[in-house]
Order: sequence, then structure tokens, then C-alpha cells
Amino acid sequence: MPLDNSIGGAGAVPGSWTYGGAVSTSIDEAGTPIPAVQLLVTENIYGVPFRFTVTKTVYDAEGWQALASQYAAIVQSIGAYEGTIGMQYAAEVNASNDLYDALIVTVGTPDGLNAVDVTVPLNIANENANFNRVVAAYTLIQKNLAGG
Repeated sequence: MPLDNSIGGAGAVPGSWTYGGAVSTSIDEAGTPIPAVQLLVTENIYGVPFRFTVTKTVYDAEGWQALASQYAAIVQSIGAYEGTIGMQYAAEVNASNDLYDALIVTVGTPDGLNAVDVTVPLNIANENANFNRVVAAYTLIQKNLAGG
């Protein structure tokens, strides 16, 4: 079963996520601080609390309801994938030493004996490449278990 990454603008079903608030912050763009907002959300179907950061401009244009719903839909889509056995939020550091919001997706057998973690940056989680990385990790586990 492929991952459904076609959330469009629909977002997650109301009630399937809980908004925990927002914190004003800033992000560094080439040495220039840009006003930003970090939103706190709990996805309720899989019980995944997470945070994500957007510029203040995006926050003002989209609104917290639409943003929280869209990000919750991404988490739900990944959680619904047959190979996903766990997810958790993490603040990660990339090769440039920049902090970013990520979803650590564990794929594997239901018993967890054959599993691997895939880090998916939340700001680009809905891109096909990230969904494909999750699918590829699970496909490799299945192939190894089949002896190939």
C-alpha cells in the first residue's frame, strides 16, 4: 500500500488533532533573523505530539487551524502506512548545524524485531521523496526477510 501524500488543502479531520498553542520565535535565514511561530499539536489517532515552525508571514496568511490540520494530516498519512510501527517528534540538527523539526518514523514488522528509523523533516514531510524514503525502508526490510 503506497503512502497517501495527497492531502491538498483538506487537512486532518476535526477532532483528530489537538492544538497546544504557539510560541513566537525567529529563524535564521543567511544570518538574518526572520520572525517565526512554533506551533504545538498532538495528532490524536496515533498519539503523536509534535511541533513545527513556520514564518510569521505564513502563520498570519494561513492561520493556526489550517496549518495544524495540514501537518496533522501528514502525520496521519505516515501513521496509516502499513509499514509504520511508530512515530515521534524530534528536534534534529542538519549538516549545516541548523535546528529543524522532524518526525522519526519507525517502519518494520509489527513485533518490532525488524525495524528501522527514518527521519522526515516536518517542513517538507509531504514531499514525495520523504514518503518514498519511508516506503523504501519498509520494502528493504520485507526483502531481507524474504531472503533477498
